[in-house]
Amino acid sequence: MNNRKYESVISYEKAKRLVEEGTAGIYHSTLIHHFYNRRTIKPFILERDDYTCHYCGKYGDTIDHKHPKSKGGLSTIANCVCACSKCNTDKDAMEYDKYMESIHGIIS
Repeated sequence: MNNRKYESVISYEKAKRLVEEGTAGIYHSTLIHHFYNRRTIKPFILERDDYTCHYCGKYGDTIDHKHPKSKGGLSTIANCVCACSKCNTDKDAMEYDKYMESIHGIIS
């Protein structure tokens, strides 16, 4: 595993959301530490959700953003769920509640 450190500047609001959604921790008042990166978040979500699609209950091998990235959603453990390819494609950039209602007739 590569333990290189890097620094990037993000807004206070984004940093706050990353911490609130469990993907980063506060190191000190002006620095957060990311717990996951692009390589580690996907395996974590798949294992956490036991490779079971959040939407249909079948085998899942992708991750989906409940609040779509295209609409400001972040890649956090609170916003990502395991999904099968079909559900991930079908949901696309649809809002979570709207998709859940369309497939299950429920509002979550």
